[in-house]
Amino acid sequence: MNENFFKNLFDFSFRRFITPQVSGIFYGLAVVVIGLFSLILLFALFPLSLIVSPVLFIVLVILARMSIESTVALMRIAENSSLLVDLERKRWSGSIPEKPLELQPTQSNDSHTAPPNEPPSSVDDSQAPSTPM
Repeated sequence: MNENFFKNLFDFSFRRFITPQVSGIFYGLAVVVIGLFSLILLFALFPLSLIVSPVLFIVLVILARMSIESTVALMRIAENSSLLVDLERKRWSGSIPEKPLELQPTQSNDSHTAPPNEPPSSVDDSQAPSTPM
């Protein structure tokens, strides 16, 4: 853990997340607690728990892992969404170019073709299909 962790821990605006940094610690604690629970179950219900305790341990560890992974995934989605919003704001303010450099299409002499993103200059209605109303 570094100084940014403590800075983010006391960030009351919740602009930065600490979940990805502490998820490993929580997973380790969950495995230890589930292990202790399984041992207590093993000694409390000895004959029956020889089968139930290890199966329950595996199932609970898998569920703990899945819940922590989904929480971390949600936090990463939120962080990436924030980055995309910042990039969009910069794009609209003019700080970054709107489009990356690319080859521009060549203009053709055909009057019925238009460059992409532009409507055609003239439309011949005689060739348009008629729709009954």
